[in-house]
Amino acid sequence: MNSLRSAVDATVLAMVRGLIVALLVSTLDGAFMLPLGISAVTVGFGFRSRSTGPCWTCGPQRC
Repeated sequence: MNSLRSAVDATVLAMVRGLIVALLVSTLDGAFMLPLGISAVTVGFGFRSRSTGPCWTCGPQRC
């Protein structure tokens, strides 16, 4: 019976801790995703500015 009690205690503890972490992560989702979105936009903007038009620092000629 002692091992059954340990298993139940471990299960309850894991579920409570998992629920708390899930709630914290879901409220901070935007903060975790922001670096991924910024880097993708920056890379896309770099490809677009290099391939389709003049560079703002070079003037009217292409970079």
